[in-house]
Amino acid sequence: MEAEVAEPAIKQLKKLKKVVVAYSGGADSTLVTYLCKMTGIDYVAVTVNSEVLSRDELENAIRVAEILNLNHEVINVSLLDVPEFVRNDQKRCYHCKKTILTAIKSTFNGRTIVDGSNADDMNENRPGRKALQEFGVISPLKHLTKNEIRTISNELSLPTWNRPSNSCLATRVNGEEISEEKLRKIEEAENVLRNFGFKLIRVRTRGDNATVQVARNRVQDLMRIKKEISARIKKLGFQHVLFDPEGYPSEEIK
Repeated sequence: MEAEVAEPAIKQLKKLKKVVVAYSGGADSTLVTYLCKMTGIDYVAVTVNSEVLSRDELENAIRVAEILNLNHEVINVSLLDVPEFVRNDQKRCYHCKKTILTAIKSTFNGRTIVDGSNADDMNENRPGRKALQEFGVISPLKHLTKNEIRTISNELSLPTWNRPSNSCLATRVNGEEISEEKLRKIEEAENVLRNFGFKLIRVRTRGDNATVQVARNRVQDLMRIKKEISARIKKLGFQHVLFDPEGYPSEEIK
């Protein structure tokens, strides 16, 4: 492993006695959880299941935890019971994180909360970071870039080393309140794309309109079958389906 790169994270974890890792099953949180296991500290990885977590993401988190034999638990939280979140304004992410962290803290009282925030995250404007600071969340990977995390994960043979980054389903809802119906339609629409073999997927909605995004290097593949995909997504209740010709601007993962 790139010892000199990961050593600061390992040293920081060793100083903590009891931790709870906010674990999603993605590349970042899986690496920090695995490092907890490697160092031998008292840890538990917790996945917060809510309306904004897709079934695919939940099942992946459980599957990866089983493969790596992680100490893993799932707790349930209802974000749709939080009016400030449902309102879907600029503070939505903050209220989401605050609700989730409150649930983690109350369930695992006495443990330091650890997450997988990385150096790239620190360079972005993320409203949810305020909640992380308020709850004293420790981010051992904050000095590592996403690419470094993927490299280390690959060297450790972690199955998440090349898993595309994802965000909660609420990020897909634009300019309107969030509801259970909207979230489930988005999830089903993204499952349509997943069934065609796409991995990096975003279906963004406004009213009855859906805009489909895939990785930039898969845009041509998407365009070849867009009529079939459009027809299937319209069956879910969308009136218009648009396709982003530029593709998702983050990672070149198929």
